[in-house]
Amino acid sequence: MAPELWDGVSPSVRTDIFSVGVTFYNALTKLHPYLDENGHVMTSDLRMEPLLERAAATLGEHGDEIIAFLKGCLTLDPTRRFQTYGEIFETFSWIKPIDVEDRWTLDQSEIVAGAAQLYRSKGETIKAFNVIETVLKHRPRDAVLIEALADLHAAIGDRREAELHYSLAYNNLRENKGVVEGFFVPRPALAWARCLINWGKYNDASEVVREVLGWKSRAQGNEKPIQLVGSGHYSEIGWYFLYKGDFEKAFDELLRYLSRKSLDKVESIWIVEAAWMSGAIKINADEIALKVLENIPDQIQSTGELEHVWARSVLGDFSNKLIGAELWKTNPPYFFMKARELEEASGLAAGSLLQPDNISKQKPLLIVMDTFATGGVHHELIQSVSKI
Repeated sequence: MAPELWDGVSPSVRTDIFSVGVTFYNALTKLHPYLDENGHVMTSDLRMEPLLERAAATLGEHGDEIIAFLKGCLTLDPTRRFQTYGEIFETFSWIKPIDVEDRWTLDQSEIVAGAAQLYRSKGETIKAFNVIETVLKHRPRDAVLIEALADLHAAIGDRREAELHYSLAYNNLRENKGVVEGFFVPRPALAWARCLINWGKYNDASEVVREVLGWKSRAQGNEKPIQLVGSGHYSEIGWYFLYKGDFEKAFDELLRYLSRKSLDKVESIWIVEAAWMSGAIKINADEIALKVLENIPDQIQSTGELEHVWARSVLGDFSNKLIGAELWKTNPPYFFMKARELEEASGLAAGSLLQPDNISKQKPLLIVMDTFATGGVHHELIQSVSKI
């Protein structure tokens, strides 16, 4: 970290170049150019002795130039440091920028996407976009990067641009049946499916997932096709089986997913409905509830929040008392008003849905959840359930 950052100076290319210098110096010497192993300042001058020893041993014909390069990166005064990467390339003609297309890997795409996500999490949205768009100039068809750009647009509420880029990532991916740089990467296509689900285009989403499940990848010389079903890596596959009415398979997929990752609120709705419809909720309620508890309902109702609250209510009836109490005490204020509205619409007595302790009380909640999760394709089936 460049020293001027401690004084409140904004990050810049110059501060990045200092960090590059520290990283390079440490890679060569296993030491820091200014600090001892405890992080205490040893000197205000660049520690040259370890660098000269290393240069003599391993750096060969460019040793002096590499030392000059590091001095230009590591000057404490930012005005005397290299100001741009272009200046570095002009000064040292033997340093060549990487040919992006010849040496690019999937890992690099994911690193760039991760860097953009980090910037966004810090509120530095412009930097996040710049990171992605700079590399996309060289790799305009990279599905991983296009998906990351779509994520950024979705995060700032630009639905139109998000939809455009999710769709573009999917279409680029389908040309190679999910293979990116020699690896099977279905995530961008399933991200497009999630978009369609969120926007209520359930049948379109189902068609996308069905197509992805049909891709048989032999990437990197694998002898057997990579199978997505049963992997537990993608919740959208569980949703697909839920939508199709294969509730046992839907629950199995979502339970596998739960064992690997945290559930978001939408996935909580999916897994509770799948568990209820498959009859697995009695046995698995505690396991599901512990993950669902990670998502506290918002105090102000927004899309999917009420359905998430109903999912928690259903879980509470099947969970042990301690977990049920935890689910109950985090209910938002609108829970009581919405419960009364649903009781009146369902012909139930006041207070019935505050503790939905039998199927007749749970069905209205499942109807609302199913409307949100699948567009209501299972309403009749829910009404016909006589026992769990």
